[in-house]
Amino acid sequence: MVGQGDVERLTRCGMLLRPRPRWVLLLLSAAIGLAYVLASFDHAFLSGTGSFWDNPLGAWLNDPADSQISVDLLALLTAYFSYAHAPWAYPLFLVPTLGPPPGASGMFLGIIPIVALLGKMVTHLTGAMVNPYGVWVAAAFVLNAVCATLVMIELGEASLIACVAASVLAISSPQFLHRFGHMELLGQFVVVAALWLYLRDRVTAGWRTIALRWTALLAVTSWIGVYLFVMVGLVYGASWLDRWRRSAGRPWVRWGEPLCVAVTVLAVLIFSGYLGVGQSKPWGWGFGYFSMNLASPFWPQRSGLFPTMWPIVAGTGGQYEGFNYLGAGGVLLFVLALVRDRAGIVAWLRARRGFVALLVFCTLFALSNRIYFFNWLVLNYNFSDYLTSALGIFRSSGRFFWPVYYVMLLGGLALALRHGSATARIATLGLVCVLQLIDTEPLRARMGTLTEAGAPMSIARSEWLPRLERARRIVITPTYLCTGRALGGTVKGEQINMELSMLASIVGRPNNSIYNPRGRADCGAEANEVLRGPWQDDVLYVMIADVKGSLDPGFRPPGLHCEAFSSGEWCLGRAN
Repeated sequence: MVGQGDVERLTRCGMLLRPRPRWVLLLLSAAIGLAYVLASFDHAFLSGTGSFWDNPLGAWLNDPADSQISVDLLALLTAYFSYAHAPWAYPLFLVPTLGPPPGASGMFLGIIPIVALLGKMVTHLTGAMVNPYGVWVAAAFVLNAVCATLVMIELGEASLIACVAASVLAISSPQFLHRFGHMELLGQFVVVAALWLYLRDRVTAGWRTIALRWTALLAVTSWIGVYLFVMVGLVYGASWLDRWRRSAGRPWVRWGEPLCVAVTVLAVLIFSGYLGVGQSKPWGWGFGYFSMNLASPFWPQRSGLFPTMWPIVAGTGGQYEGFNYLGAGGVLLFVLALVRDRAGIVAWLRARRGFVALLVFCTLFALSNRIYFFNWLVLNYNFSDYLTSALGIFRSSGRFFWPVYYVMLLGGLALALRHGSATARIATLGLVCVLQLIDTEPLRARMGTLTEAGAPMSIARSEWLPRLERARRIVITPTYLCTGRALGGTVKGEQINMELSMLASIVGRPNNSIYNPRGRADCGAEANEVLRGPWQDDVLYVMIADVKGSLDPGFRPPGLHCEAFSSGEWCLGRAN
């Protein structure tokens, strides 16, 4: 006999598992994402006006222990303020006032072009400088939850419990939370959106609709970050391959779709500034160093459930870039899927060879040519110097596991919803969400702590802003790329350089120094240019001392008024 209490319990379970309209689920996922944001950040940070933004120095995933101070967010604000002050130009994201002429392309400066463009439009319309990056952080969390829910709906799981679980898992993913200091990498929702489009493509008949959707997503992603753009492009390639294999359509349709997408997106890239004026060198050192450890997805790291397991597994020393821990909830889902659904998973993947190729390629590329399991080098195959340099275009290869990560997370969730009684399914997903939230609580709390206030400046803001306002432009010697620790510089030298650059961008003054990890610099030529002159009395010259590439101590351009400060000399105006 089924008692009245059992009937009521089954009825409640049925309400949670019954399919709901798409708009209801999307609103719920957005509300969950927004609630998580409001619980993690204060309103001043989100509005872009809090003290944090005055000097946002912090340990933004700069080493395995999160101990090294990073200037990444200072660099972002410098580039954005300079872009917002600058007149409209071609290419769209050219920042002509940063670095030597013709300037620098904002596409390589981490400004998240689509966010910077909206901020610049508001700034020009209102006449007041706005900082849009707090809103971007909130949007990234909300959109990650929404896109995860779209994937679940497409997988046939349109219930309230599926929506809640997908949203919670997406916004509390350890590798997502730990990317906070790299603002463009919070845009992982585009990878989840690409997985959603992959699933949609299998039920969409018109190639024009498919081409239009992928063109729009790729264009938007190109205005967020290049790593994410390539990941989305790889998912599109998998979609096209799988549709090509099962399609009997005309060849011109098969090949015309990717051609239309490629040509349109290439035009967007050129117009935006990926190519041509202000570009950076594409290659860089680091492939094989900034990779993923084989243990990373499953071994607890930055864990709230296991507090002693805080350090990131980093066999090379740089594998914090490949931090891809699934979280306790994600690991539980993966184990359950392997135990209960191995045959079904294999059958599903066999029917989608393009998708399998995507997963395999992303995993191997993330592991790189030097595969570590914890601190043990399992496999090492040497590449030529030319190939290693070319692969350095995506030197932080550990990030490329993200498409696989979200497939494991959301796929495991969908499979968990297909086994057991209604009560068992709800209990399982409840346990998964609770474990995930507890396991990632230190990372969530860390974000709140880091954004409570900015760091003290090395220079006096109240003294330097008036000098900058009197000057037509600022010339810093050595520039940031010549101040870097890799060239014998110091953390303090980097910090002073970036603080001066940010203050100059606030008042809209052109600046010869720029933080661009892939930029070019001739340190000797820069120093000689200041030594030779001609010197102008409406230019603020700042000579930072005790840094390789700096001028001789005591050098002062003749005829200019110069004074010493704690880290060097500055000159502006005529000498008395």
